[in-house]
Amino acid sequence: MLVASSHILNKDIKNKCELFHRSLPVSIWKIVASRFIIGIGGFIVVSLVLGIIHYLVLSLLFLFNFPIKMDWWLGLNGFLLGWAHLAIAMLVAGSINGVLSATFKEYQNMYIGLGVLGIEVVTRTLNYLYGLGIPSLFISIRDLVFSGFYDVQRTAVGISSKINCITVSGLSESEVMLKAVQLPESFLSGMWATLFSWSIGFKLLFAALMFVLATAIYHRREVTF
Repeated sequence: MLVASSHILNKDIKNKCELFHRSLPVSIWKIVASRFIIGIGGFIVVSLVLGIIHYLVLSLLFLFNFPIKMDWWLGLNGFLLGWAHLAIAMLVAGSINGVLSATFKEYQNMYIGLGVLGIEVVTRTLNYLYGLGIPSLFISIRDLVFSGFYDVQRTAVGISSKINCITVSGLSESEVMLKAVQLPESFLSGMWATLFSWSIGFKLLFAALMFVLATAIYHRREVTF
């Protein structure tokens, strides 16, 4: 998705059909929106389909090879919650790439890589010499994209402190001791709450702003013949 979204507004240049598409009686907003939907949304849908297949296969394997009864509903919620946070991360990362694709006609990955690396070197140097405490651009981008997973982890750790474990024996001839977990009644609601937060709202707003910015830049960009 990262590779594909970095070229979503430059494929016409490679295929030598940008002038043709830009001259069609279709608004620039629809053109850019269609590229975002396919270049980002398409991969989100594919990840959902592959995730469902993966979940079904693993469920069947555990059904015949695991001595404790599976909680299918809990597993399904876990998969869907993980996919939802992944989809938001892909949306944020893809929207950033969309702006880069509109700004640079080629080599945008190299430009952004060198740019982030250069800013990171300067930032670390200034912090080391003068103790300024300037935040890292790389860490800021990473946290922006993946903070949803961090929220899930913190929530799970907080809930796990309230989990009651019951020791179960006699499940096999070797008297293997396994533990059955009793989750709090608010476990699922607490985990799903990570998807409805100000952080997620900010990410969606950020992706929308990146779409508007990419459209504005692409609209003013010189058409390649």
